[in-house]
Amino acid sequence: MTTRDLTLLALLLSLALTAVACGEEETRTHHSRFADSTTCASCHQDHYTEWSQSMHAQSGRDPIFRAMFDKGQRDTNGAVGGFCISCHAPMALRTGASENGDNLDELPDELTGIGCVFCHTVDAVEGTDNNPLKLGDPQVLFGAITNPQPNDSHASAYSPLTDRNNIESSVMCGSCHDVKLGSGLLVEKTYVEWQGSLFAHPTSGNGLSCTACHMRGRDARVAGPESPMRRHHDHTLAGVDVPYGLEPGAEGLEEAKAAVDKALEGNIRLYLCVYPRNDGADVLATVENVGAGHSWPSGASHYRRAWVELEAWSGDELVYQNGTIADDEAVPSDDPDMVVLRSHFYDADDNEVIGAWAAVRHRADLLPAPTAPSPQDPAWTNTHLQHRYNIRTGVPDKIVVRAKIRPMAFEVLDELIDSGDLNPEVRDRIPTFTLDSSRLEWRQGDAVDPICP
Repeated sequence: MTTRDLTLLALLLSLALTAVACGEEETRTHHSRFADSTTCASCHQDHYTEWSQSMHAQSGRDPIFRAMFDKGQRDTNGAVGGFCISCHAPMALRTGASENGDNLDELPDELTGIGCVFCHTVDAVEGTDNNPLKLGDPQVLFGAITNPQPNDSHASAYSPLTDRNNIESSVMCGSCHDVKLGSGLLVEKTYVEWQGSLFAHPTSGNGLSCTACHMRGRDARVAGPESPMRRHHDHTLAGVDVPYGLEPGAEGLEEAKAAVDKALEGNIRLYLCVYPRNDGADVLATVENVGAGHSWPSGASHYRRAWVELEAWSGDELVYQNGTIADDEAVPSDDPDMVVLRSHFYDADDNEVIGAWAAVRHRADLLPAPTAPSPQDPAWTNTHLQHRYNIRTGVPDKIVVRAKIRPMAFEVLDELIDSGDLNPEVRDRIPTFTLDSSRLEWRQGDAVDPICP
């Protein structure tokens, strides 16, 4: 056997053992009348509408997940199995409706997503990754309300795990948003990234839980017109992905994109230092993560593509551009003249791969989360990324720079399309988001920025 074969065999065995552990000890009684989230809509219509536009609702049916899952099952002779669906379709696994995810197409919708009953019955977190959530009595639903109103539908109780104002709640989110292979390799580590950020430390005065950012709220009657005014937390849970299974024009799709736009506001700050030359200008661009409580991008960052777009103008003429990518064009990841933020998987032979199941090494080219509000703070680390552009088309009158992000890389999708696992139409549904809040414009005569050397 080659080194690669031995490594893959060890990984397959570890994944298989993980899948068995997930299925054997879990109670199979949680598929109650609340397992179908439509049941909850009768009292919590707004929550349900928001959730139905979320990636949580689509997690087990998302076409990109399913394409990657099918490829992983095939490449590993089925060993991926329950490892993936433990987070993407947890109720299917825990109720025994599925052992390895091969029958997801045959299961009802309530078992193929992350529904109300799953999050709202968690009573303990028994680990840090791969969904070690322990579910309690399915007739008692937990929430952030300390004085829940008695009702005829279910018992209610407060839990810090569902309270966005409690830092402790992040451990519940992190348990699925950190993914660790049997080898110990963390292939997704949003929670670990958050733990290293200033937002994880409430004593700093900047403490924010995961849902403080991803479940912003408003005051409303959360259980019908007769219920008291409460804080309604947005269940769209916007990050950067949108429901890729929805066709253009589908109900809720534009709302989901708008929610992502809002979630991205204020994440990235750009600075420009411009040094005019006789034949043009040298431009030093600085990119900083100021608002995301984790690396940027994060999550499945090996599939993300974030980059900086810079344009230089002389009058009305565009004289230089870098990072200008058409919406249907792949983002180059090997262009030394561009700022591209992403991570990489490598197999045992050091070949770059798209499948986590084949990965033995992970390299991250990301913006780290801020660790302190000021360089004078002992906990502060330099989270800036700098890049120099050489413009040799004359001294520009105006330079515009902005950050952009695409949730899924086209080269990843193209590989899944070529393997027959993904419908080509899904490629056309991938949005490109421009962070308008990051836009910075320099004009001749502007004062020198204090950060410029």
